[in-house]
This record gives sequence, C-alpha cells and structure tokens, in this order.
Amino acid sequence: MKKYVDYIKDIIISLHDDDVKEFRTFIQRQRSKKERKDLQLFNILLKDENLKAREICTLLYGHSKNMNAYHSVRKRLLKQLMEFLVLKRMDDDTTAASYIMGLISVSHFLFESSQGETAWHYLLKAEELALKNEQYDLLDNIYNLQVTHANHNSAPAIDLIIQNWKKNKQLADEDERANVAKMIIKHNLERKIKEEMALDLHSEIERVLDEYQLETVVFNRPKLLYNFLTIIRSAALASKDYASFAPVIIDRYEETEGQQLFKKKDHFYKLSILYMICHVLYRSRKFEMGLTYLTKFRKEIEAHKRSHYNLFYPKYILIYAAVKSYMGQNEDSITTLEEAHPLVAKHSMTDALNINLNLAVYQFQQENYSGALRTLIQFEHNDSWYAKRMGTEWVMRKSLIELLTHFEKGNTDLALTKIQTFKKNYKKALQLPIYSRIKTFLGFIQDCIDKPYWVATQEYFQHVDNTLERWPVESEDLQAMAFYCWLKSKMLKKPYYHVLVETVNGRM
Repeated sequence: MKKYVDYIKDIIISLHDDDVKEFRTFIQRQRSKKERKDLQLFNILLKDENLKAREICTLLYGHSKNMNAYHSVRKRLLKQLMEFLVLKRMDDDTTAASYIMGLISVSHFLFESSQGETAWHYLLKAEELALKNEQYDLLDNIYNLQVTHANHNSAPAIDLIIQNWKKNKQLADEDERANVAKMIIKHNLERKIKEEMALDLHSEIERVLDEYQLETVVFNRPKLLYNFLTIIRSAALASKDYASFAPVIIDRYEETEGQQLFKKKDHFYKLSILYMICHVLYRSRKFEMGLTYLTKFRKEIEAHKRSHYNLFYPKYILIYAAVKSYMGQNEDSITTLEEAHPLVAKHSMTDALNINLNLAVYQFQQENYSGALRTLIQFEHNDSWYAKRMGTEWVMRKSLIELLTHFEKGNTDLALTKIQTFKKNYKKALQLPIYSRIKTFLGFIQDCIDKPYWVATQEYFQHVDNTLERWPVESEDLQAMAFYCWLKSKMLKKPYYHVLVETVNGRM
C-alpha cells in the first residue's frame, strides 16, 4: 500500500503547468506569508525527486525531528489541493453538473432557512439546467426535493411534479442500462484484444444493445451515442483496427445528422463524434475523405459562438497537419503547427506537447534534422513525467523519433545508446504482440548503423522479408508504416519523405 505522501505526490505531478501557477495563487488567497510551509512542501513534491519523509522534513525545518509538524503541513496541503481541484472541476465542467449540484445545495439551505420562495426559484433553475444537459440522475434528486416541498405556494402542481418524476425515471433507467451495456462492450472488446481473438465491432454492439433493449434509445440520443462510440473507439485504438471502426462511426453520425437529432445542447457530442471520424479516416489513410470531414469539423467548431473552441481547435489542427503531410504537403503542415502552437499552449499542455512532437516529425521528414532536434530539446522533463501525462506509447514514439534524428545527424554512438536504453526501459512492453514490430524495427536501425553497406543489398531485402510477417497493408497502423518507410528508404536509397508519401498512398 502506498504511503500517504505518495497520494499527494500523484496529485501534484498530474497538474499541468498552468494548474501549478493557479494553485500557488490559490493557496495564498486567504493570507500571505513570506514562508508558507504548505507551499514549500508543494514545491518540493513538484520536483518529483523520490525523497523520503524525513528528508522532506529536513528541507522544511532544517532537521528531521519535527515530524509531527511535517504531517500537519502535509494534511493541510492535501486539503488545499482537494478544494482547488473541486473548484477547478466546477469551472471546467462542460456538462454543467457541478453548477446544478450547487443550485440543489443552495435550495436545500434555503428550505432549511424557511426561505421557500427563493429556494423554489433556484430549484426550478436547477431543473431547467438538468433537463437541458440530460442530467437525469440529478433530476431524480431535484424531483424528490420538489415532492418534499410541494405544499409551498411557489411550488408547481403536485400532479405535474409526479408526472415529471415518472418521465425522468424512464430516462434515468435508459441511462443506467446504457451505462451497463457500455461497460460490457468495453470489457468484451478488451478481453478479445488481450487474447488476440477475432474482433467484430458490428455484431458485438448489436448483441449487447439487443440484450438491454437499447437499439432505438442509443441512436436517438447523441449523448448516449457519443458514450458508446467512445468505448468502441478505445478498442479500435488499442487493436489498431481503424478500418473496422470507420464505417461504424460514419454511418451512425450521418444517420443522426440526417434526422436532425443534434440540438444545440448536443454540440459537444457532435464535435466529439466529428473528431473521432476525422481521426479514424486519417489513421486508415482515407485522406481525401478526411479533408471533407475536417471541413465540416472546422465549421462546427466555429458554430454556437465557439463554445468549445479551445477544446476542439487543437485537435482539428493536429489532424489537419497530419493529413496534409501524408498528402505530400509537408511544408504546409510545419507552418500550420508553428502558427498554432502559441495559442494552443495557453489552453492545453497535452495538445501543445502533441503539436511539438508532430512538428519534430515533419521537420525530420523535411530533412531539417537540426530543427527537429531543437524542437525535441523543448521536451525538458524525463520520460517518466511524460508517460504519466501522455501515456507509454507516446513516449515510445518520441524516443524512436529522437534516436532516428540523431542517426541522421551522424550521432551514431548516441543513437546506439538510445537503442539500448529503449530496450531496457520497455523490456516488458516489447514482449507484447502489439509492440513486436517496434522490437524488430530497433534491430533494423542497428543494422543501418553497424552494417550500412548491407542495407541496400538483395540479401538484406530477403532478410527483411523473412523477418517481417508482411509489409503494412490497408488495415495496418499508419504510424507503424511511417517508421518502416524510413527503413524502406534506406534500402531503396531514396529520400524518406518521397518513399513515405508514395507508400502510404499506395503508389509504391
């Protein structure tokens, strides 16, 4: 079991740079001290140096004897973090659930204070917002509170309250059944991926929806449709089976759009589904079709007073630049990302990191290796830090790009060192079937370093053919293709970007 301080540390290292700045301001909101021990402790844990409790105590007080005071500061810091995160979640909540819960709490307080008229004002406002945002679990609380205080002069007719309560029960039941069905689909898909069983998304979805009587419900409510597609997309990402997912999501979106079921309140879900479509078309190499949906995506991002602009614009930019690059317009991709980065960095650390990594890739493709290294140097934290925020696969990709860039710059010794470090850091992951190609690819890179004269020979062509199960095909992961096209360019003695674009588009 983890020590208590580790829980605090996990929270702290999960904060984005802007969150850290906001928390430092938040912690001093009530009083300002020259030396706040809770803020000092926060800054110590933020460095992620794996210090023991007594070592931290010494940093705070100059010795390790004052452990009681240290534990008190730690508890105070945790309380401050909890309050900060609760308030931040309320500010960031796109569903309005936090605000609705606040209105319910205010209504409770006012009823208890014999302020019934004002209480009913806020309770009806909570009902209106909950209906608008499909918060049926919260509506159940609201209607129960309305029933309790139905004898007040400001209350609607009791028959109307009961009627609304019954209708909401039906919708809440649909939500619950949909949630159970969603988790069953998720569990079954994850199990099949893990056991490398055949995966049929269509039949799996239809079977579970039929069992829980949700066929009509899910596809008539954009919120539930989005939730289901999110689970299916996760399975597609994990299995790299983008080709199967594309027709599922496009058919569902077009059917919902055709029936005009996307209302203003569903705009977040509509944008989310459009993003999924653009992403899956890009990953399955349907670039022309992807540009068509990217145009729709951009138009919807601008709609409704840009209500979700900061969330979806970076996603649009990343896919747009990627599609343009694979269509042979790499310079446009570089310009697009360079112009977007300052704006995106203000709102999302994750998107800013993705932009920088992709920018390094496009600079590499342009044979601007010095520029790629300058971009990669901007990743100032260690791999463990990035893995916690971006995931292991993201860090693996970054490491591969770094070692290839060093190789192309002529830093062969450093490239070899990075290969050995990669194998050591991801020893367990490389044993998994899904990452078997990466392990093989590392061997090919080492061949390029140790035996460059061999790589362009017919003998090496045969060696590669025997080693690989197959060259990438229609359903193959696009990013895997990108790495293998680098090897292919060495074997053919042709520019990497030319080989990449021609291969990805089926012309080589």
